[in-house]
Amino acid sequence: MPGAEVIEVNRSAAVEMAQLGIPPCIKVWLQKRMTPPRVLVLPDTFFRRGVVQVCLEFFLYHFLFVQGKAYGRLPEDARLTLVGTEDQLRRARRVLEVTLFGFKPEEMRAWTDLAAYGGLGRRLPDQTLHMLRHLRTWFTPKKCGFSELRDLVRQAVQERGVPTFGSTQAVRALSKTCPPLVADFVDRYRNEPLDEIKILAWEHSSISLDDAIEWRAYDSQGRARLLGDDVFIEHGGNNEFRLVAPDSAVTVNLNFEADQAPYLIMLPPAAEPVVPDVFQVLCLGSDSGFEVEHPTTGFAICLNGQWAVVDAPVCASYMLGQYGIHPTDVRVVLETHGHEDHMGSGIHFLLECLTAGHCYSYVAAEPVYRTCLVKVAAILGVTEEEAEILLNQGFRAKTPGRARALRIRPGEPVRMLGATWHFVWMVHPVPTTGFRIELAQGK
Repeated sequence: MPGAEVIEVNRSAAVEMAQLGIPPCIKVWLQKRMTPPRVLVLPDTFFRRGVVQVCLEFFLYHFLFVQGKAYGRLPEDARLTLVGTEDQLRRARRVLEVTLFGFKPEEMRAWTDLAAYGGLGRRLPDQTLHMLRHLRTWFTPKKCGFSELRDLVRQAVQERGVPTFGSTQAVRALSKTCPPLVADFVDRYRNEPLDEIKILAWEHSSISLDDAIEWRAYDSQGRARLLGDDVFIEHGGNNEFRLVAPDSAVTVNLNFEADQAPYLIMLPPAAEPVVPDVFQVLCLGSDSGFEVEHPTTGFAICLNGQWAVVDAPVCASYMLGQYGIHPTDVRVVLETHGHEDHMGSGIHFLLECLTAGHCYSYVAAEPVYRTCLVKVAAILGVTEEEAEILLNQGFRAKTPGRARALRIRPGEPVRMLGATWHFVWMVHPVPTTGFRIELAQGK
């Protein structure tokens, strides 16, 4: 598809592949019943023609959960390789950190915005932080499970004949003889209360991005190894690359003008345009990022003749257009969580508003809102503070007094578009909200 080029190197043992450019094409690979490549080259342009061009999450998820890195089905040294500049790799790492693992508890404790809630400056409640921390550590892929970690500690203590788990003598003995993962865990958490040991062990044994990804930066001449030890890539800038092998060279330009939407999975056009109603729901997609027949989850909800989009799929404007809905008709964009198959086109709506003057309200729980800031910052190459200004103040001059971002708190109803929205936390690896809409009539 436009924005992605695949390079194959035929060797006697196997065919090696690398993909240059990373638009949302994981389903294209799966439709062809092919395993996605493990070497990916970041483009210079992270956003083009309304579509994010650095969609790494499902390539990583496929490597971890389908190919089996997270379950020990691949060699220990197997890695997904990302090639890019130091800055591109930094931006990609930040996005993957918050989308694969969610935010760290210490990050969430620090969130306070005096203007966000009428000057009250409320933080996330401790109970919520505790729940989100447990979900984060429970779902994160592990190098070894808690029971394995605990048993290794117990066995090492018994074999060395040292007193108790928390004693200085035990820690010193373990640090010299037991596996490094266990030794480091015991040394770091020997003074923690017993009720914290389990969750701390989960956190300590979780797989890291460096366990799954090799971050391969260009050298000072803009050159990096691509495949094997004899195929290199030279970065020319502006999405231009040169691939050099011992007996040949190829030039690749990732810039394009074609529409990427037709290459993705789309709904068929509606028989006739949808007429706004008092209360109606259009399903834009209802499948996961790996399902190959239908779009990912997303809904358009009409309340009192006004549209809200929930978890906009990739190319949402194109999909809405098939129902006769223009992006300017959307008044609310709600995101339940920050995974790529849900937060696919929220960024598109944001940038479209900023450039074309369309105004809508962005609605999300605090951790989801923060995820959006991380993604906007990474895509545009700005700081997260600058991304927050874009999200909150982009239209203050045109719409005085109207806040663009509404950070909801599960358990506290919100009135939007003449209806009452109730939000709750859901069970998921990253902070996620579910919701219920009530529309009362005739009163």
